[in-house]
Amino acid sequence: PQIGLIEFPGINKIISASFTWSAHGTAPSACVVEITPQQVFPAMIGTMTFTYGNVKIPFPLCKLNTASFARNAKGLVWSLQIIDRRWLWLEKTIDGIYNVRNGDESIDPFFEKTPRELAALLLDAMGEFGYDVSALPSETRPVMKWDLANAAQELEKLCDSFGCRPVMQLNGLVRIC
Repeated sequence: PQIGLIEFPGINKIISASFTWSAHGTAPSACVVEITPQQVFPAMIGTMTFTYGNVKIPFPLCKLNTASFARNAKGLVWSLQIIDRRWLWLEKTIDGIYNVRNGDESIDPFFEKTPRELAALLLDAMGEFGYDVSALPSETRPVMKWDLANAAQELEKLCDSFGCRPVMQLNGLVRIC
C-alpha cells in the first residue's frame, strides 16, 4: 500500500497528520500535524498539499491556527492545527437591504434580488469567485436586511431556508448543493 504525504510551507519533518475534510458548510476543516521540533517556526499561511500516489490535492490559503508542545514516548513533539481557507470567511461582513415590500407589496426593482443573486453577493463579500449557485431557486424574493452581517453565516441561513448547503469542492470552488 502507498503512504499518503502532507506538505505545508516551513514544516520539515512530519511525524503524523490527521485531516477530517468537511466539504459542507462555512466552518473551516482542520488538520492536526505532529512534527519534530525545528529551529524555524512554519509559515502562518500557505498551501497544504496532500499526495497519495500520483494524486495531489492542494488546499491553498490554509492557516496555521494553533500550536502546542508536548513530551511523550516519541520525545518532544509539536502539534499544529492547520485550517482550510474558510478561516478567511469568519471576518467578512455584508450590508444591504433587499426585497423589502412597498405598501402595495411590490418590490423596488433596484433592490430586488433572487436567492441566487443574494448568494452571489454573499460569496463575493467572502472573496470567492467561480462559484455555482444554480441549485438555489430564482422565483422567490426573500427579504434580507444585512447590517455588518457575517457573510458566511448569512449564506448558511439563506441556503438552509431552501434546503441547500454551501460546499467547498476539492477543486477549491464553492458550489451550492
